[in-house]
Amino acid sequence: MNQAEAEKVIHIIESVLAAGCSAEDVGVVTPYMAQVRLLRSLWKARCQDLAKGSKKAKSHFKNPRILEIASVDNFQGREKELIVFSAVRNNSSGRVGFLADWRRLNVMLTRARRGLVIVGNAFTLSKDSNWSNWLEWCRRHRVVVDKEAWHAVVRAAKKAAPKRVKPLVHHLFDFEQAERDTEIGIGIGGGRVEH
Repeated sequence: MNQAEAEKVIHIIESVLAAGCSAEDVGVVTPYMAQVRLLRSLWKARCQDLAKGSKKAKSHFKNPRILEIASVDNFQGREKELIVFSAVRNNSSGRVGFLADWRRLNVMLTRARRGLVIVGNAFTLSKDSNWSNWLEWCRRHRVVVDKEAWHAVVRAAKKAAPKRVKPLVHHLFDFEQAERDTEIGIGIGGGRVEH
């Protein structure tokens, strides 16, 4: 499990939903069942906090199960408009476990129709050749930026008050441990907000 990463995923989901994305269109995918359980628990607690005292709470906060949080294996063969992927692995030796399996990587990265958010430690992931190639592609296409840019995107989306956010193409969150702090990055390639 990766508690810090799970908390960031929940923050991302909350931001995306607040910007107008429908919970039915969003999926959270992770390779480990322990991370699935942690994410579900954190999401349920956050929904209870947000729905408490609010008669106008959105349906996804009243019923946290609307947001699908599942393992890679459970998500195989299905898609969502936006996928948030939690990689979990975070170590200085670069051990990525079964994230190194290109077939699983394919499933992980192809479940999103319009938007993909990756939450993971870029240093650890870059030690695997498949992930390294993918991260390099993302950097070349400038879909990795800092956390201030993410907050600017969320503010702009809220200002536009969209009914639906689309298309969300190749969003990338890249979390790296820097002096024990985790940084957020997001990239946007060709996305726009329609209302």
